[in-house]
Amino acid sequence: MILYVGSYTEIITGTFGGHGAGIYCYDFDAVDGSLHFRHAHSGTNPSYLCIPSPGYLYTSTEVLETNKPRIQAFKIDPSDFSLQLLNEEEIPGGLPCHINFSKRNNCIMVACYETGNTMIYPVAAGGKLFPLAKVLQHEGSSVNKLRQERAHAHAVVINDDLSDIFVTDLGMDKVMVYHLNTANEKFEINVKQAITFPPGSGPRHMVVHAEAKTAYVINELTATVTMLRYDNGKFDLLHNFGTLPGNYSATPGAAAIRLSSDGKFIYISERGDNTITALRIDADREILEIIGRYKTHGKTPREINFDPTGNWLLAAHQDSDSIAIFKVDKNTGMIELANLVENILSPVCLAWLPVT
Repeated sequence: MILYVGSYTEIITGTFGGHGAGIYCYDFDAVDGSLHFRHAHSGTNPSYLCIPSPGYLYTSTEVLETNKPRIQAFKIDPSDFSLQLLNEEEIPGGLPCHINFSKRNNCIMVACYETGNTMIYPVAAGGKLFPLAKVLQHEGSSVNKLRQERAHAHAVVINDDLSDIFVTDLGMDKVMVYHLNTANEKFEINVKQAITFPPGSGPRHMVVHAEAKTAYVINELTATVTMLRYDNGKFDLLHNFGTLPGNYSATPGAAAIRLSSDGKFIYISERGDNTITALRIDADREILEIIGRYKTHGKTPREINFDPTGNWLLAAHQDSDSIAIFKVDKNTGMIELANLVENILSPVCLAWLPVT
């Protein structure tokens, strides 16, 4: 199995950023959970990666608007998995922090934290990006004057089963639900719903369980998980579940959320105390139950992700230059540290080459 790792290669502002080499490529052994370095492709802050097929990889340069970020398309060489730049397009925004692909609409979407907007780029048959087709601009704020002074789009989640696009906005305390229609080669966007979260939550990332018609949002500023139910064409906010222990004293900094392939467990990373929290989903009672909190043995677990088998959960440590690899017990949901791979500089994204 091939793993690509996005990294911060330079400081963005203040002390935030990193000193990585670009996009790393590793072989992953699913028997013992080990990583073996292949090569690195240099670039500027390729902090989030999207690999919709074995042939192409997409990323963006996460820099401030004044530094003119760009979205980039790469061809993946099937012989050695190296990257060849196909083309790039300008991003009229700042700090592009999340990127995703819609198979139904054959387009790449990128969310910009600094400017609160989301861009849509059609994709050509050969993987290249067409010029920008649409911009979704958010306007709004919330109660946290330091972090919510304006809209901050943080992730674009695409669920082709429901034909919906979800954009989590940390600044507005909302998840915007859009329907995209590309008939007649026109990109028509309709707002289906604006889901409002408790003030100061800061919705960051989201996972959707289309079969169970539920969704789960991790809120960065409160480290809570919000459970949503899909009914009659819209989502209803059900409950907020706290994930921090009673003696927690650091500033909350929830980052990533992942759903197990069987839909029974949720895992979140918390940067404030460098942990992963595992939660069991009680579908009948529509509640979440914490079953374990695990130290990640590193600093700032920015991203977590399962390997394609679901037997391993990886955590990328932005500020301690390592990736922790946990063995997953699929029956209980418990995880156990198996390997800590060091000297991976400033890793912040874990993306797998699709298995065909």
